[in-house]
Amino acid sequence: MYGIMMDLNLFKKINDTYGHTVGDDAIRTVSRLLSQWAEITDTVIRFAGDEFIILCLDRSQDEVTAFMERIRENLIAYNETEKKPYELSFSMGCAKHMGENQNLDDFLRDMDQMMYQDKEKFRRTLCR
Repeated sequence: MYGIMMDLNLFKKINDTYGHTVGDDAIRTVSRLLSQWAEITDTVIRFAGDEFIILCLDRSQDEVTAFMERIRENLIAYNETEKKPYELSFSMGCAKHMGENQNLDDFLRDMDQMMYQDKEKFRRTLCR
């Protein structure tokens, strides 16, 4: 099993600029989109305020990596067609669960560390 942890980029800015009602709409939209894009064997979870986890069963690492890229591409297409006052994007991190040899906290930590590496890349692109 692989897990993908995702953090909605610039969510605080959405809330601060457009209000919490729009922020709530963004969270509901993300939930709906991720559920549509996930496979039947995947589980989409809202983990925290603007974080989501997708648990992917019966997928290889290459398949999970390709799925993450499709999520990014799908969000770009969504942003272009929906013309919301904000853009949706994620920082994402992926980790493989090591079965009986790994507890849940370690699995979550591994996903979180990978996600924050991606978040740092996103922040660097904003500073350009």
